[in-house]
Amino acid sequence: MGLTTTVQDWLDALHASGWQGRKEGTKRWRGPCPVCGGEAKSRRFWVEQGDAQVLAGCNKGCGFEDLARAVGATGNGIQPRQPTAAETRAEAERQREKLDALRRRWKNAARLTEGLLHPYLESKGFDGPPPGLRTDGETLLVPMRDSERRLMGLQQIWGTRSRYRKQFQKGSQPSGTYFAVAPRKDSARIYIAEGLATGHTVALAMPDAAVAIAFTAGNLASVARTLRTKYPDKELVIAADNDRWKDPAKNPGVTAAKLAALEVKGCQIAIPDFADLSDVQPGEKGPTDYDDLRMREGLDAVRRWLDPAMAEHAVTTAPQEADEEPDQRDEAEAEPDAGPDPEPDSDSKSRRSPGSKRKDLRFFDNELADLLTADDLERWIFDPGRGWYGAPVGSWDWRYDDCAAALRNLIRILAEDLAAEMGLPLKLRNAHISGAVQLVRDKVLAKPKWDGNPMIAGLPGGGVLDLTTGDARPAKRDEFVTRRLGVKPDPKAGDPIRFLALIDDMVGNPATARWLLHWMAYTLTGHNIVSDHSVPMLCGAGGAGKSTLMDILRYLWGSYVCKLPEDVMVARRGARERHPEWMLGLDGGRLGLGTEIPERGRVRSALFKELTGGEPVKANLMRMNSVEFIPTAKYLMYGNAPPLLPGWDSGLKRRLVFVQCHAKPEAERVEGLSASIIQDEGPAILHYLANLCALDHDRHAERGKWLPSPSSASKTETADLFAANNPLADAIASCVNITGEAYHWTASKDIHAAVSKYYDAEGLGKAPTAHRIGPALRNAAADAKLSVQRHKPARVWGWLGVQIHDQDQNSP
Repeated sequence: MGLTTTVQDWLDALHASGWQGRKEGTKRWRGPCPVCGGEAKSRRFWVEQGDAQVLAGCNKGCGFEDLARAVGATGNGIQPRQPTAAETRAEAERQREKLDALRRRWKNAARLTEGLLHPYLESKGFDGPPPGLRTDGETLLVPMRDSERRLMGLQQIWGTRSRYRKQFQKGSQPSGTYFAVAPRKDSARIYIAEGLATGHTVALAMPDAAVAIAFTAGNLASVARTLRTKYPDKELVIAADNDRWKDPAKNPGVTAAKLAALEVKGCQIAIPDFADLSDVQPGEKGPTDYDDLRMREGLDAVRRWLDPAMAEHAVTTAPQEADEEPDQRDEAEAEPDAGPDPEPDSDSKSRRSPGSKRKDLRFFDNELADLLTADDLERWIFDPGRGWYGAPVGSWDWRYDDCAAALRNLIRILAEDLAAEMGLPLKLRNAHISGAVQLVRDKVLAKPKWDGNPMIAGLPGGGVLDLTTGDARPAKRDEFVTRRLGVKPDPKAGDPIRFLALIDDMVGNPATARWLLHWMAYTLTGHNIVSDHSVPMLCGAGGAGKSTLMDILRYLWGSYVCKLPEDVMVARRGARERHPEWMLGLDGGRLGLGTEIPERGRVRSALFKELTGGEPVKANLMRMNSVEFIPTAKYLMYGNAPPLLPGWDSGLKRRLVFVQCHAKPEAERVEGLSASIIQDEGPAILHYLANLCALDHDRHAERGKWLPSPSSASKTETADLFAANNPLADAIASCVNITGEAYHWTASKDIHAAVSKYYDAEGLGKAPTAHRIGPALRNAAADAKLSVQRHKPARVWGWLGVQIHDQDQNSP
């Protein structure tokens, strides 16, 4: 593949990541692939200087994105060169020719039958050839097919078990391709293995499961995605290779399997382990896969370790060299200076013997992970979408700040305590701590329903507020509370006199003030009841107390407040649409507060109804997968003047509740009123609203409706607002004459064009459709005591009795 950087940039990035390669010739370097691994002498990966660009690739089919990510390419300027159109066509033609060539070879190869068994299959213990294999002389050909059964490549195998070689034929496209060793269509489980022999062993051990091979560890995730798309209802299990002898620090087989399982929904892993490794000498290669396990221990052991529940018990790091022989250990124990051995810890698993002659204590990642007890593991949860959550000691509330760092510190402390107990200095590597955190993450992986109980709210310092009773109580672990209110309620504080007076003075109507208090109590809950999707709009001159109320609510509601960005639901004239990444903050929030309504702002009715409609919304995150959830926040709008409203939108009329606010005289205004009320009455306000919420909860259980109806004053003010702020009616009055004369006829498309021009000139956004304009024409005619009629004299619909300004009279 072509790159726009220099070959030296490639080499600098590779060597910085620990790559060990060597130069061949004058312009070419080879070495182990940074993605799919390999021993130091492996030369499957190459990078060279071409005529006009740098070329790099892996003979196992690893893509550029994976290679660049493995060496940290983004920090070294390594980027793929965009090919020209001619190069794209030429490359497509070359790929087509290569695919045609390998397909011709496949067509001409001989089918393997019962009497024709390749030496490689015979050395691996195959009783007969798996269906679908062919041979080309001494070469065994394994087909690589995509989800539509198209042949996309060939794997070539030469030799026998003791000495064999595997390679993809030139032109193969391995990404996402697989070979079905056991295509059992009625099976409920599909195993995915790396190699042919491993897949055959899995098929023998699990006769009721289907088996596919991915050919390489780097292709496991692609194959798992392909099979998940093709078989969404089947269980996927990756039968990983335990490559702990090839690279003890990384174990590419297990690492690739775990990454694939995390990426693909409903995918599990199985890892083989071996009972007796006494015949493996230090420095030698040991057994790695399920085929090796079958050869050593039989199919019963294979079945046992193919259970995904056994994966956490498999040892995935290379064993350490023996510290001493048994007779030496006995002699050491007999020496008086050695000191007594500590008593064994029943909670610990496989730890190094304290009676060794080593001068320090070292741990691998699996040993560090085993230091955590079952009680320790219960304190942590890893959410794939949110990250780490932890429950501190002595608390049943969950938090998500610095949890990964806290887990690393806990592992380090446990290792230090054990070293102090054994009297040995500790040698601890950060890489092994990181590996232990990854192992713990696999054990505590979950997707709980955070803040899922709508009738409880977290309190600062621990505990929750039960909104069904209005009382505080300790939190429960399975409630998964992560958000907090700003203060704790005080049941002994009495009524918040100053806060209630603020509401009464601001609204000026007792019935409206009472409804607004009920609405604020409702926002404490996580309910999203469609029949109660009322959105108050507080409007009035400055000095009425609107900003004071916003400050009080913002503080008391704490982390349950969702701050809406500027120009989200009400946009300024000419404002650009925002990327909806901010919507993720609405997941779990309960009160949405934005900035003041801008002058001549217009309500974005589509987004407004989407956020208040009780249906799932989607936050499309940049460079990430989208997140879908049902918003539970209730929204409050405020400003000195109301926004422009589309009068034809009945959905807004059902939701908006206009509340007229009255300003106080300048002499009666108090500086810093919000801070004073919060300090004096914050706990009392929360207790008052919690009790109000409990009463409304009982009414909802009886009548099915949470909020009382808005006051008659608010209903009248809301209707007047929509009548006064009706841009469609203004557009019709500005663009159209209602004559009521039958000889005046205007096409519907011309009326729509005139209205659209008015909307563009006034910055009102997209004009309503012709379907919406028709009823507005009839309303305008009724107000003028005239009549209009929809008429189609030819092939075009129009209106009788309607004439556009400055338009000659038309006759039907």
